[in-house]
Amino acid sequence: MKGRIKNVMDYKKPVAAAGIIGAMVCLGGGICFLTNPKSVRSMQKPDVLGSHGIFEEKDFYPESGYFLQNGEEDREEDGWEEAAIRDAIMEHNQFSYPESAEFACCSFVNLEKKHSVPVDKYTFYGWAYYAEYNFLQNGLENVYSVYVPVALKFQADEDGFTLEEYWEPGEGSAFVSDVRRKFPEHIVEDGLDSQKFLLRQIQDCYGQAVAFSQTFGQGYGKFDVDTVIEHLLDAICSDSPSADSNPQEYIDAHEAEYKELVSYGEYTVKYCLKRFEKGGETGLEGHIMARVCQEIPGIKGKAPVEAETAETGQAWYDGLKGVEKGLLESFIETEERNPYEEIGIPVSLPENESWISQRKVQESDENHLQVQYYDSVLGGQCTLWAVKDGEINLPDIEYEESMEETWEGHTLAERSVMVRVQHAADWVLASWEYENYKFAILGEVSSPENDTISVPKAALGIIMGLI
Repeated sequence: MKGRIKNVMDYKKPVAAAGIIGAMVCLGGGICFLTNPKSVRSMQKPDVLGSHGIFEEKDFYPESGYFLQNGEEDREEDGWEEAAIRDAIMEHNQFSYPESAEFACCSFVNLEKKHSVPVDKYTFYGWAYYAEYNFLQNGLENVYSVYVPVALKFQADEDGFTLEEYWEPGEGSAFVSDVRRKFPEHIVEDGLDSQKFLLRQIQDCYGQAVAFSQTFGQGYGKFDVDTVIEHLLDAICSDSPSADSNPQEYIDAHEAEYKELVSYGEYTVKYCLKRFEKGGETGLEGHIMARVCQEIPGIKGKAPVEAETAETGQAWYDGLKGVEKGLLESFIETEERNPYEEIGIPVSLPENESWISQRKVQESDENHLQVQYYDSVLGGQCTLWAVKDGEINLPDIEYEESMEETWEGHTLAERSVMVRVQHAADWVLASWEYENYKFAILGEVSSPENDTISVPKAALGIIMGLI
């Protein structure tokens, strides 16, 4: 990152919002505000990295780790844009976090970007969705959310990026006229269509919240998303609205539960497709699962037969599988095992495909583990080592002593583990010990502007999974 956003607006600067990590993005990813580095960093309110989602649509680029784009493929732009927009949305909208909400995040659909010269100014027009959640055993509780078209103007200079204007339309009768005056003419209709992007932005924020829960485990609102989805399905199918009710009547009678299933997005799809893959889903739940999958981007419109007209949910899935086998494989367990347990303890990298991907086990036995993966925040390859009763053979790299940090993580049993973080020109190393095991993550820094915080964050995520 070139710099933190210099906010000239009168916003209250928040303390660490649990969302998607600091140099990373909201926008299709979530947000957080990190306090300045201290000599020891603690895992009191950890942040999750990366956006969440695996849907491939022409105007949705979750693998970039950045925000939802609408129509233009500017994925090579410097990360300052995403970080600046993220910070602006989070600071402007914070309502009850952290007093009464455990997690805050946002999603942004970019409709248009204008760059003015010679003064280096940028204006982004789009839809901002901000949400705060609590984690309950039966799923997510939406404490507060807001969805509104915005125009964000920044000035870039050598020191950073100044937010000059955070524009929102007026309420009531002023809404339409304000958007028409502010937005470029060719995007006005999208700026007025509150339904066009809302579902996928809700799903994006749900994905961020679930990823946070799954990554950082007990003590931070961990819940089993498959169990939540199963209970929602049970609730929908439990009471017959009438003696001869069809699947749609069950959905209509349990609208809230059905909307919740849709909101869980890819997690609902994965759960349902796993069940369909086992076969035999010819009853009511099969019909409901087919219909909810059909409403989720990435699956919608792909099946040769509509779920409403398919004889059974299983028949709908079998037809979909016949024409979209590759797509389904992206949802069903295709990744190498995680956690890795051959070494004697569970070693689990954070489960966030848009942060950590392309995992490849290079060595795994009762004494050694070596896993290579790609870190989209760092923008480079990383290698994880774990060694039992031995030493890790690390490359000989000269690190800057003045940049060394110590981070603090906690295991499931609340045991404290200290992580040493070292920096070099092109590398970042996080190393720690736990009982008779030694661990290290070495990441290659592809650009000095990329945030290296993802490497120690991955280390803290692994530590939280240790027994």
